[in-house]
Amino acid sequence: MTYRILIVDDESVDLEWMRRRIQSSGKRLEVAAAVDNVYAALDVVKEEQIDIILSDIRMPIMTGMELIRKVKQSRPHIRVMLVSGHKEFEYAKQAVDFNAFGYLLKPVEDKELSDKLDAVIADLDKERERNEETLQLKETFSLVKQEMLFRWLEGDNRQLAAKAASVLEEEVQAYGTAAAVVEVDQVDWRTGKDDVSDWQASYQQITRFVEEYVEERGWGYSFQGEHQRRILLLFGDEHTHSTRMDELIAAVGKLFPLTISIGLGFHTDDQLELPQSYEAAKKALGTKWHAGKNKTLTSGDSGGPINTFAHNPDEQWPEIVQALADYNLMAIDDWIELIFHQLQPLETKSTVFQHLVHSIIKLSEQFSTLNENFDELMEWETPFPNNLLGFETVLDMKSWLRRKFFAFSEKWYLKKQTQKRKLILEIMQYVEEQIDRKITLKKAADYFGFSTNYLGYLFKQETGQHFSAYINEQRIKKACQLLQNPKVKIYEISESIGYKNIVYFNRQFKQVTGMSPGEYRKRLSI
Repeated sequence: MTYRILIVDDESVDLEWMRRRIQSSGKRLEVAAAVDNVYAALDVVKEEQIDIILSDIRMPIMTGMELIRKVKQSRPHIRVMLVSGHKEFEYAKQAVDFNAFGYLLKPVEDKELSDKLDAVIADLDKERERNEETLQLKETFSLVKQEMLFRWLEGDNRQLAAKAASVLEEEVQAYGTAAAVVEVDQVDWRTGKDDVSDWQASYQQITRFVEEYVEERGWGYSFQGEHQRRILLLFGDEHTHSTRMDELIAAVGKLFPLTISIGLGFHTDDQLELPQSYEAAKKALGTKWHAGKNKTLTSGDSGGPINTFAHNPDEQWPEIVQALADYNLMAIDDWIELIFHQLQPLETKSTVFQHLVHSIIKLSEQFSTLNENFDELMEWETPFPNNLLGFETVLDMKSWLRRKFFAFSEKWYLKKQTQKRKLILEIMQYVEEQIDRKITLKKAADYFGFSTNYLGYLFKQETGQHFSAYINEQRIKKACQLLQNPKVKIYEISESIGYKNIVYFNRQFKQVTGMSPGEYRKRLSI
């Protein structure tokens, strides 16, 4: 490790000589600055990381002795070495009393300077090693303390109660306390991202951030809990806990792609009640299923009262199927709301899961009777019903189902529209082929395998015409084409388009065109 040294001397020649000697020494030293007065030296100490100061004792306005005193007040770890002339030898001895690392006599010999620099480097190395060992001991102690607190909160060992409580006694008596449990929310299903490695990386970053955020602000302790959750032991006024947790949630939301939810236990002034507060925090976090995520949850968050409808979804299958067929989004949304409102209350994921599986299977059976492939229309991303298990909240599941059934309805609606259009085209082709025969709606319905009422309704809905009006229109169009050939007699045309009575043909033709077949030919100059 390289150490940074500050040189102070009001004699510019001595200052430059010392700077060059140290820079060219080959030792693990970097000259951070070389200044000619104590005030400039104090500014450098304030603004930069300095490990060693090499200063002359006798300088105008402020001496090296005063520099030692001020530096030791603010930066006691800095090693200070003084350089003195023979006349200031008594000053140098006083400097040792002020914890100066040592002194050098002018003129400074190369070997003496080298030895002193080696000594101060060795001393700094030893201190760094001691600090690292101390830090390791603190970390080991911290891990032991965290494990002890966790086991105490979980109730694994009642004998730990007194020890754990004593660790927290001072803070609890001064501020009061509450337990909280932090959980990183799963990836939002709407993003379409489900890479476990990405989530794990974000989880690790968020966990470190939460720990640092809480401890830097002096809010309390943070340590690892079960199921990849973070436990917080908060100290402070009863009304500050919720505000601080909301602040933490917002901070995570601004910096990370994932969000967090926090279960907050009750406030207490007795550290022995912390296990109960911790249980309350876990229970509060459990309400995320129906209360929602990315928020602070308390044991009172039940998601609000749940309204119930008088109707049973199982009794409404014809209406539901019709809503899906008509692409009636409002009716589809009402049905989805009805499914969830029927569950009272929404306590567990398994309850909701079983109810949804029942409803979707019933709906699938309805589509089987219509010769429709329900699963194909739904386009499940994963095999049903496994796709329902990955949601953290009722809101997520409801939003996903709404999107799926809206897409389902649109696809089925377009499919039926295509099928209807194809059927209408086939009916029109049938009419064209049968134009010289007697055509009735019943015959057409029998031919295509539909009831008379349904085929008549469908034809009118798709074309805007009654079936009989369409047939008559097509016959008159065909007659107009044939009338352009003067070699074909009018009665022959009448018979070729299905009119066996020429008088009736003349009446229908005039009703549509406003003229008789003969007048139509004359107008064409045929």
